Amino acid sequence: MTTSVPLDVGKYALLGVGSSAYSTQIGEVVIVIEHKVNAGSSTGNLTTVAVVKDMVTANIIAVDAYVSGDATVVPALLRAAEAVKFSDLNNRALGALMGAGMWKNLFDAATPVLKPLASALPGPARADPAAGQFGKTFAASLPVIENGSISMIDGTWKIDGRGSAGKLTLTSTVGGIAYSTELADADVLKSVSYTHLTLPTNREV
Repeated sequence: MTTSVPLDVGKYALLGVGSSAYSTQIGEVVIVIEHKVNAGSSTGNLTTVAVVKDMVTANIIAVDAYVSGDATVVPALLRAAEAVKFSDLNNRALGALMGAGMWKNLFDAATPVLKPLASALPGPARADPAAGQFGKTFAASLPVIENGSISMIDGTWKIDGRGSAGKLTLTSTVGGIAYSTELADADVLKSVSYTHLTLPTNREV
């Protein structure tokens, strides 16, 4: 018997590896549509996910969910042509998509959740206190959850936009590995106030 886990809906993570089997690339975003756990054995757990090319696309989908009055981003993900869906993946298949062991991080309690979002709209976004920082980069050592533990990653971080309430989504690629984390607005703004920010160039990923 399987049971859906509502709290896992909308959880997302950046891919640190590409998968030829699923035609995915490093830096794309995996978003949970449904997570079903089996009471008898974890081998019976099944996860349905959507994959989009970046956090900009994810936030656009979150806006669509907000405008449509959806309670979660799931209906918008199902509507979105740019979201590639993979249904009922067992843990082995999810590992093949995300990288061995990395799929477990998707269900961590601290994993960010994509929710219907108003502030990503072109107009209202300008009212966001941090909107002027979106797309900019800064060098820092930031905490990232890896395999259930917290690691400090030194890199050049990009402010991708609004994550959960009161937090900003930050991404960085270090040594070919894509990382994503969320920090409170005040912590980000405090960091960048002491750092020379640069606008992203066409060469930045």
